[in-house]
Amino acid sequence: MRKVLHFYILPLLAILFSIALVSCGDDEGEAVPSYITDFLLAETGSNGNVKRVVLDDGTEYAITSQQIAADKADSAYRCIATYTKSDRNIKLYSLESVFSALPQDADSFCISRDSLPRDAVKMLSIWKGRGYINMLLGVMTTGNKNHKYAFSIDSIKDNTEHVSLVHQRPKEDAESYTDKVYMSMPMQKTEDNVKRFVFHVNTYDGWKEYSFD
Repeated sequence: MRKVLHFYILPLLAILFSIALVSCGDDEGEAVPSYITDFLLAETGSNGNVKRVVLDDGTEYAITSQQIAADKADSAYRCIATYTKSDRNIKLYSLESVFSALPQDADSFCISRDSLPRDAVKMLSIWKGRGYINMLLGVMTTGNKNHKYAFSIDSIKDNTEHVSLVHQRPKEDAESYTDKVYMSMPMQKTEDNVKRFVFHVNTYDGWKEYSFD
């Protein structure tokens, strides 16, 4: 029996935490904080607040001086964050959950693999970070947030797992401007002999592929 798998719709989760960046002030000689924007893993405790974040370099920080409420307790969220940090502390200025899902076999979707929607996107940036393929996409839209996404495992051959982006644009959504969409795909091996991932995506310049060891 074919497994029915529903596409995900962004935003998959609500914004967990967002505040305005603190003004640096007008005092002469005052140091300007070094703001960093990057992916991280946010973990919540039993009260639903974020208790810890793990950066993609593996550094862990406990969140004790900020109360950041999420929608689920005892959960982990893949997020894009803006923050400043020192050796022992981190201060979050924005924290937003992003689409992050394990890729599924192309034959496990509720439609045939040849019918999977592959609407074009702009690949603005793609890189590997701590067991994830991170990407920043440019999605043409008029502001419709009901675009649907998934990751598909298309084949495994020569120790290489080929995965691709599934993207369905709402019929009523015209291509008026570019919306930036962050995503993060776990690099979880389907077979033990997999040594390499190749990510395929349909862009406005045709199909592109990106290799990661």
